[in-house]
Amino acid sequence: MIFFEQNDLSFSIWKETETYNPEEHLLCFGGGGNLIEGLYRESRDFLEQYEGQFVKVILFPSTINGYEDFFVRYTDRLIICCREQTSYQKIIAMGYKPDVSVLLTHDMAFDLNVEKYLEKTVPFKDAVNCFRTDNESRDKKYHEDNHDISLTWNGNYWDNICLARNSTRSLISFLQEYKTVNTDRLHIAILGSLLNMHVHFHPNSYYKNEAVFNHSILNMFSKTVFFK
Repeated sequence: MIFFEQNDLSFSIWKETETYNPEEHLLCFGGGGNLIEGLYRESRDFLEQYEGQFVKVILFPSTINGYEDFFVRYTDRLIICCREQTSYQKIIAMGYKPDVSVLLTHDMAFDLNVEKYLEKTVPFKDAVNCFRTDNESRDKKYHEDNHDISLTWNGNYWDNICLARNSTRSLISFLQEYKTVNTDRLHIAILGSLLNMHVHFHPNSYYKNEAVFNHSILNMFSKTVFFK
């Protein structure tokens, strides 16, 4: 939504009840880490079901692992934005052309203007744990006093613009009280970096966190450190 507003582009939220013209309408599909074979299938299933309703599908910045048959089958239908080098190279190897059907970009959370969401709060707490409690956790380790706050808004809510903005505000408001965040959640690490916190960033169950760190955070946010 921020991308469309910043670039003065008109858009409407996809609705199953709407009729779309496959010679005119373009689907911009929210990216992220949902196209990971063995962990998530919702995005793959959605694209297979509805891509034919649109002239093209632009997949916004994503991490991709697996689903080779799907991506090879739709090389002429998809324009893919990858948010790190590992996925970018995988997609090129499937037949996508650099700067034509595949682009190397950054996660769109880096475009967030955090100043619009800040409270007048000076950090007064030391550190907070925000580790995953789902299947993407690498070691399933118990962390004392853990707040997997991202799960608060996890689900099919992100087509609600007001809710998306308010959930972002709530995440920032929570983090603002702390000087340090320990996390294996990518977007918590990105928010912490944008807030100039000390971020102790840990791996998830596959390469996503380290790859995005190397591509977008390393040498850009000096207080963010990745722990292998």
